[in-house]
Amino acid sequence: MVQHIADVTIDVTKPGSDTPAFAIPAEDIGTITLDETAQDAMDGGDVELENTDASYTGARRITPGDRLDIYVQLEDGQSLSHWLTAMARDVTDTLEGGTRQALGVELTDFVFSVLSFRTVDAAFEAEDAGAIVDGLVAGAAPELDRSQIQTLGVDTDIIAQGRTLLDVIVEDIAPIGDAVLGHDKTSLVVKPLQDVNSAMTLTPSDLHAPVEVTAVDDNIANRARVDGGVDHAVDSEQLTQSATARVTETDRIVEQIPVRKSEVARVAIHTEPDPNSSDAVVVRLQADRDGSPVDVDDRESDLARRTLADDFLADGALTEFRLPDHTLAPRENPHLIIEADGPDGHDIGTDGNATPTYRAEYPYPLIAEGTDGDSQAEYRRRDVRIRDEQLDTLQAVQDKTQSVIRHRAQPARRISGGAATPAAHQLSPGDAVDVAGFPELNINGRQYLVTERSTELSGTLLRTGLTLQDIRTI
Repeated sequence: MVQHIADVTIDVTKPGSDTPAFAIPAEDIGTITLDETAQDAMDGGDVELENTDASYTGARRITPGDRLDIYVQLEDGQSLSHWLTAMARDVTDTLEGGTRQALGVELTDFVFSVLSFRTVDAAFEAEDAGAIVDGLVAGAAPELDRSQIQTLGVDTDIIAQGRTLLDVIVEDIAPIGDAVLGHDKTSLVVKPLQDVNSAMTLTPSDLHAPVEVTAVDDNIANRARVDGGVDHAVDSEQLTQSATARVTETDRIVEQIPVRKSEVARVAIHTEPDPNSSDAVVVRLQADRDGSPVDVDDRESDLARRTLADDFLADGALTEFRLPDHTLAPRENPHLIIEADGPDGHDIGTDGNATPTYRAEYPYPLIAEGTDGDSQAEYRRRDVRIRDEQLDTLQAVQDKTQSVIRHRAQPARRISGGAATPAAHQLSPGDAVDVAGFPELNINGRQYLVTERSTELSGTLLRTGLTLQDIRTI
């Protein structure tokens, strides 16, 4: 059904301001097309404006990054209501013949656009997934409102190094936290799936025929393996510290350390830096030759080496040295060499018998697997393998694995059709509905989430297409 509208207007707000710079009235708006989504994509569309009289130049010029708030008044007597907050992207002037000019503005959703512009470097351990989102947005995207970010009741580990904030939230946090993602004006909406309230009961009269109900097969996964990053465990250690020994560029501590693995990834040593020394401390690893290092005076003989400046040395505690990749010979215990790079040096903790206070760790891969036997019996076994090195704790890898099984073991059931009533036209991505009255389609009595809305507004006519998905497969 085509919905007639009474009015439409667009407020344009410049970056750094909360007050609209100018408004675009209905008579200047030719068409607006929008494709909106929830959960996993960024909305997009465009608006065509009449600009023959050069109304939109100078201070009224729309430029990339401007915020556009679109308001629509339906003909059924409702007041002008907010439809979408978008961001201007590409802006195109068109001379259409004679003196007629038009202005085309590409649109993307404001909230998700801001999230896609920002990269984050952060790590969280055993924190609520919603609180992680709140912390990331507060630090990287302060222009977004966070009042609709809820806690999710799921603690997890997240590490993000140079990834976009949008990817971290959409790909990692939302699936693990079973969250619905959406946007409301300048607010990011994050809420638990189980707490979503239905906006209406959707019946066949709310959708214009044909209505399609599809069981989507291509994303089923009922046997998952997730390969994460690398964690570390202790291979050998001597943690007694009752004395210290001074190391310089010529006075070293050399200790053969027992190991079981083929690599020493990290070594932590007790340091007590001299405030009057600017020397760095160097930790080296050399292979064994008849009970001694290969050549303690030759750094070219090192298997691995790491240097830390004095500013990075812990005072009276263990300082961690992360060693480059290397391979130890089988059943060979390497020699740990601790020295400074200058004549002044620093004090290193020992057990009083010249054995350094240290902890040596080996790396191991983080892997988790999960299955759903019922899904395999019904849909055949469907394998998926995911590699994500930024999952750097076992908890994070396990959370990711269970999230895959939980969300992909069943085919996604989707309802698609055109809105036929004012209430259906006003459904937005992220809204939930109760489904009833559809004959023989096995969808009645279930809650569905609006995942996509397409809008075409031309003159006084509004066309809206909706796609909804069974909330259990979101």
